[in-house]
Amino acid sequence: MNPGGGRRLSSSVVVDAAALVSLGAWATLALLSHRFEQLPLAHYFVVMGTAWVCTLTALRVATRVPAASLVPRLWGWGSAFRFVGLFARPVLDGDVLRYLWDGWVFSHTGNPYATTPTDHFDDPGVPEGLLPILNAVNHPDIPTIYGPVAEWAFRLSHFVAPGELWPWKLVLVLCELLTLRLLLGAVAPARALLFAWCPLLIQETAFNAHPEALGVLPMVAAVIWSRT
Repeated sequence: MNPGGGRRLSSSVVVDAAALVSLGAWATLALLSHRFEQLPLAHYFVVMGTAWVCTLTALRVATRVPAASLVPRLWGWGSAFRFVGLFARPVLDGDVLRYLWDGWVFSHTGNPYATTPTDHFDDPGVPEGLLPILNAVNHPDIPTIYGPVAEWAFRLSHFVAPGELWPWKLVLVLCELLTLRLLLGAVAPARALLFAWCPLLIQETAFNAHPEALGVLPMVAAVIWSRT
């Protein structure tokens, strides 16, 4: 009997068990996002606490799992967590409405910085499907604060499906998965696990569709390529 082999097997089981519980937590958060207009904080903290405990548990044993076995787990479970988030409504956050609105403004006017949402309240050219978004945008009297890269991504999302959240989420998730690919070429898989499964990243990207992934990808690429 190989003690080392047994230890590796048990560590792999721990990683998979932690990931499975995390997946249940993310699925619960996705369901709750549709049940509550404003998610109760107690529910949110239970889900996020569970996801963090599972991630930290996996991190403790990840170094004992062979890379050939750990890497597919990083990709598979990390992708599964984000896939669940694609079907969720944003949690405790309404910023995404501005992203969807900017996509239309950029496509319609060619300049997302020239007007504020308030300027379009009586605009008959606003499509009916975008009126609920326009009426709910945060701080409608303030022009957009997002940079050109984000604005082009908003426009791409609008081109795919105007007023829909899923293409924008796909853009962000793809950016995160590309970042993971870069990290796996530069650090040990056990160290990349924190990025692949990080609850904060999953919630803010796959659930709330925050645009930070657009900046993280080129930043990580620049750091890695500067060392080659």
